[in-house]
Amino acid sequence: MQIEGSEAKFTINVLGKVTKESYIGKFKVKCILSPLEEIEADKVYRDLLGNNYHLSNENIKQKAFALAQLKVRIIESPPFWENDYIGGGHISDSNVVLEVLELAVEAQEKYIDKKEEEMVNRQKALTDAIKKGTLKKEPELDDVEAVEDKLNEKSSEDEDEELNEEELEDEQDSEQSENEDQS
Repeated sequence: MQIEGSEAKFTINVLGKVTKESYIGKFKVKCILSPLEEIEADKVYRDLLGNNYHLSNENIKQKAFALAQLKVRIIESPPFWENDYIGGGHISDSNVVLEVLELAVEAQEKYIDKKEEEMVNRQKALTDAIKKGTLKKEPELDDVEAVEDKLNEKSSEDEDEELNEEELEDEQDSEQSENEDQS
């Protein structure tokens, strides 16, 4: 499995349990879904099961869930997967559909693990930088007094800077007036 950004590529080579047909092909899937994509997957799931979805047995619910998730997750698929209604929905061998879903979920887990590892490495680098003194640690948010002091310092610095700018402008105006008077 190869993860690039928030997408993953993998190849399957599965023998169908029912038809004994061989399914070989490359897939490209989304590792994570946006909220709207999750809603879309849920809508497809409910549409597949119909109005009386609560009457469906667990096997049917699992197949509908797998197909709905894959409809939203799959970006590219091999020709055997393609179908006018829903990709993979025409395949008699449900183990193939479940294998693709399993790999898509594995891609999601690997993506999340990769992001967590990146976060830990960033935190470690920041901690090391703070310890070395190359980066100053900001006050903790729950240390209200430190935050207020920091804000007051900043406010005082800003006021001093404004006063210095005003004094400089006044001096420039005075010099300009003197030059005009001498002319």
